[in-house]
Amino acid sequence: MTASISNGIGGTTILSYSSHFPDSTPVAVSSGMGAAGIVGSFLYASLTEPHLANLSPGTAILLMLVFPFTLATFYWLVLDHPSNLMKKCLKDPTEDCQEYTARQAIKSTSLIEKIGAIKPSLRFLLPMIVVYMAEYTTNQGFIQFIVFDCANGFGLAKISQYRWFQFIYRVGTFVTKTSLLFIDFSTNWLYLFPLLQLSNGVLFYFEALFAFLPHISLPFLMVFISGLVGGACLSKTYNHIHKTTPADFKPFLLGVASTSDTFGIFLAAFLSIWVWC
Repeated sequence: MTASISNGIGGTTILSYSSHFPDSTPVAVSSGMGAAGIVGSFLYASLTEPHLANLSPGTAILLMLVFPFTLATFYWLVLDHPSNLMKKCLKDPTEDCQEYTARQAIKSTSLIEKIGAIKPSLRFLLPMIVVYMAEYTTNQGFIQFIVFDCANGFGLAKISQYRWFQFIYRVGTFVTKTSLLFIDFSTNWLYLFPLLQLSNGVLFYFEALFAFLPHISLPFLMVFISGLVGGACLSKTYNHIHKTTPADFKPFLLGVASTSDTFGIFLAAFLSIWVWC
């Protein structure tokens, strides 16, 4: 639970903070999130895989605690913070530090104004909620029931297959989260992504019930596509809001956008419970 709280606060804060950087920053942030998913899932799968490190899950988690300290080091010691931010002095919180006071271009906005600014963005946020609801219902509700024997599962132990499903899913999200740095696409695709993700979820649901697929490579491909769709929807939404939102509302709306996928995941948790009751 504490890891989820930290992830939620950190994700929302860093995305809002990215509004003070160049237009490519939100895509770079989402690409970094995708890379983190690949590294984390691959390390955990490798460390706990019986054919590789064969460590216990608890030991693997303890070894991976080095990453939070690495993140803190980069934020406080390496990152070049923009000079147009207001920063409170530790000695007197009522006074702004002198090097940050001069060039504050963003005017103050009221809570009512910020809430009103959400409405135009709902046409992009609602598809993302649906995409992540379908995506995580599949990941957390269906995939855990899909297992293959060694002959049809690349020799993977049944206990390991779920971990490699998650790694392949993370590879898919990384590919599309990063590709937007080089290849852009229309926002009209955002309305197609929920249909693709829901269709993928239906296939996984029936596979979990009837086990009709002959080899694990097929659901591996399906979960890779699920990652592609989720990553594309996330990065395109962030990028579009960053480029089209006035500077006064940009940090707030990017923070709201970062909670949209979280809300979809929240709905997926309840939907998964209902599906298997």
